[in-house]
Amino acid sequence: MKSLGPMSAGGKQMVWFIVMLLVFVNVAVLSSAYMANLADQAAETRKTSLYSVELLGQIQYDMLRYRQIEAAHALSISNGRATERATLADLRDEIEKGMNQYAPLVRSSQDQWLADRFADAWRIYLILDAKLAGLSERNDLDNAGSFYTGEMRRVFNDMADQLDRAIKIRTAAARSAENASADLYGTQRSITLAAMLSVLVLAAAAIGRVRSAGGSGRA
Repeated sequence: MKSLGPMSAGGKQMVWFIVMLLVFVNVAVLSSAYMANLADQAAETRKTSLYSVELLGQIQYDMLRYRQIEAAHALSISNGRATERATLADLRDEIEKGMNQYAPLVRSSQDQWLADRFADAWRIYLILDAKLAGLSERNDLDNAGSFYTGEMRRVFNDMADQLDRAIKIRTAAARSAENASADLYGTQRSITLAAMLSVLVLAAAAIGRVRSAGGSGRA
């Protein structure tokens, strides 16, 4: 059996071209896949943040309605409070539902801190709400009015501030994720185009070398 002779210079260069081509293509594919994964993560963060803002906005709306209807309930005569009581019960359920839906979407420690503060303030507010209901049931409208515009207002405003901060943070997170996603997709496209161009250049160089070697051999 004859052994293979030493590889010609042209053959060695061809192997070098092929190896370089394979290495570059592999690096380009891995880089593109990594960028695509980061872009998908940014898109998911944006989706989650937007949904969080939607939930928090609905909670904020329900809280304001609760505060308004609470005043109508507290300052109306006893036999006219049934409708307000039913509406307040429905709103409590909706707010609780919204808070439970938001809990799994919390991402950062700041989000968690604000969510905990809001939940604590809401529990305190419901305790005050029960006291207000007792005053209104006794038709103690003067004390009910003072309580509603005093201590209850301070707790409500603090709760609303925490909720507003949470909405602003999640809105900023959605915008940041949207910008990051666009940048990453753009980088991914650039890497893909650069890889295609480099493959073409290396392939053209390899073909040119083969043809040159072939022409030299015939000469």
